[in-house]
Amino acid sequence: MPLVVVGLNHTTASVDIRERFAFAPDQQQPALRDIAQLPSVSEAALLSTCNRTEIYAATHSQDGGPIIEWMHRWHQLDAQIYTERFYHRCGHEAVRHLLHVSGGLDSLVLGEPQIGGQVKQAWDLAKGTGTLGPMLDRWFQRAFHTVKRIRAETAIGRDPVTVPYAAVALAKQIFGDLPQRSALLVGAGEMMTLCANYLHAQGIQRINVANRSLKNAQALAAQYQGEALTLDQLPEALAQADLVITSTASQVALIDKAMVKAALRKRRHEPMLLVDIAVPRDIAPEVADLSDVFLYTIDDLQEVIRNSLDQRQRAALDAQEIVRHETDQFLGWLEQRRANEVMQDYRRHAASIRDNSLAQAQRMLAAGNDPEEVLQQFANQLTNRLLHHPSRGLQNLAAEGQHELVQAFSRLLMDSQEHKKG
Repeated sequence: MPLVVVGLNHTTASVDIRERFAFAPDQQQPALRDIAQLPSVSEAALLSTCNRTEIYAATHSQDGGPIIEWMHRWHQLDAQIYTERFYHRCGHEAVRHLLHVSGGLDSLVLGEPQIGGQVKQAWDLAKGTGTLGPMLDRWFQRAFHTVKRIRAETAIGRDPVTVPYAAVALAKQIFGDLPQRSALLVGAGEMMTLCANYLHAQGIQRINVANRSLKNAQALAAQYQGEALTLDQLPEALAQADLVITSTASQVALIDKAMVKAALRKRRHEPMLLVDIAVPRDIAPEVADLSDVFLYTIDDLQEVIRNSLDQRQRAALDAQEIVRHETDQFLGWLEQRRANEVMQDYRRHAASIRDNSLAQAQRMLAAGNDPEEVLQQFANQLTNRLLHHPSRGLQNLAAEGQHELVQAFSRLLMDSQEHKKG
């Protein structure tokens, strides 16, 4: 039963096309049930993120066309209008693709860890929907195992590669006791939301948020038991903060040298770390002249990110080797499973031949035929019937020039004879 992947991602389609094929959370379960009704599909899982939409399926053929047609039909788009944006992988390439994606090796940000959790959610959704069968389950389990190996055996996910993550990683380096420190975020947009998530993951329990819109500040601060402030309250808030991260759309600096100097006096010159990831800058550059202040801008963090990406590129080579090994392991299991299915089918076929030959022999005995002649005929007939199709198949392979298959079949016969002698 072939395994296939059909999808599009950030390398094959622009964001305006990707969003046309994205599945909202409440659409995903109905979509899975619908795609499982395709005649060629027996198992299916759906992965839909901001950078990719992919269908993983066990099918009765290697043709991904019906799935691409279904994707257009589901999203009410003209048939085949975006077909060239889709990729279709099957067999070995499909297996490798899932492991590659799960390990963050196909991500916009190399090695990003979030995709592993998103793949786990796709598996969980398919399981809950009833479209996850034994083939996909084993395939996804191999992907989860691969992710664990990549995280444990390589350095691909150990260094920051996004600005918010780099800001928090820098804070962790400067403050060895980061969970004991107080944090102030200036701004409440996407960047600050990511910073808040990373800070919370590092153990900071209380995060204050200052923003032009108090409502937005309250929405973010409430998630972390923090206090919401307006920008007018910045002078007082600075004195309470060990770590300040800023990212607003202000066209002028919100924090100047005098403001920080006053905060330091109130703090009795307890060191402060200020990280300005806004463009234009939120913090006046003169603040760096003050003692007991560490000021970093987005350019400083970009250098950290570039170095980290270089390290990730090197670590990715080790991760690729893990993916190759785990792909081979899964394909080995798949081949064993197929071999078992072939043998089970042939055993059923052999049992049917045996039963028919035995019934014929029993009828001959009941009719009074000589038992010895009946047994001889039964043995000859059983042997001929069992060997008929394999013999003809071997002859056809030889006639077609399939010499490697003929040799392999011959080795199997010889091995069985040697085993019998032994």
